[in-house]
Amino acid sequence: MFNQGMKTRNVYHVIILDESGSMIPKKEGVVGGFKSYVSEIKSSNSSSNHFMSLITFNDSSKVPLNKVSLTDVDKYNIDNSYRPSGMTALFDAIGLGISTHKHLDSDNSTFIFNIFTDGEENVSRECSQSQIQEMISGLRSTNRWVFNYMGVEEDAISTATAMGINARNVMRYEDNSMGTLKSMSYVARAAANYSVALDKGAALSTADFMELGKED
Repeated sequence: MFNQGMKTRNVYHVIILDESGSMIPKKEGVVGGFKSYVSEIKSSNSSSNHFMSLITFNDSSKVPLNKVSLTDVDKYNIDNSYRPSGMTALFDAIGLGISTHKHLDSDNSTFIFNIFTDGEENVSRECSQSQIQEMISGLRSTNRWVFNYMGVEEDAISTATAMGINARNVMRYEDNSMGTLKSMSYVARAAANYSVALDKGAALSTADFMELGKED
C-alpha cells in the first residue's frame, strides 16, 4: 500500500497504443480518446507530478512521447502522427514501455500502463509472452505499477491474464471508433481519480483502478 510522504509523487502514464492496419476505422476514436485522457488528468485536482509516455506499435514500436510533462503534451499533434498500418507487435511494445520506465521506480512513483489494442500479438521479435508475464507479475507485486488491458476480443481477459495482468484490470470495448473513444475516456477518469486518491493517502490496490472510472 502507499503512504503519503513529504515528497510530491511522480505519476507516469504510459499508453501502449495499437497502430496496426485494423485500427484505421478507429482513428477518430483514438485521437479523441487520447485528447480526453490528457484533458482529464490536467483538470483533476491531483497534486502529483504527471508525465505522459506514448508508445505506438504495428510491425515495430515508436515512442512519440517519452516521459513528457503534461504541460508539454499539447505540442504533440496526434491527428497527424497517428497513421495505422501493418501488424501487431504487442509484446515488444509492452517490453519497451517497461524497460524505458523501470529505472524510475521508487516508493514515490506510480506507473499507470494502459494497453489499447484491437488485435492479438502476431509479430513481436524481441519479447515473448512468458517474458512479458514475468516482467508484469514482478512489477505488480510492488503495488506501484498498474497494468490495464483494453481489447475487443471475446477472450480479452484470458489474453491479458496470460501476460500477468489482473482480470480486474481488463476492459472489453466495442470494435469501432466510438467504442475506442469510450474506453479511453473511461480509463482517463479512472487514472485521474486513482491519482487524486493516492494524493490523499488512500490505501489502494492496483486492482482497484478500473472501479474508479465509473461516472457518479
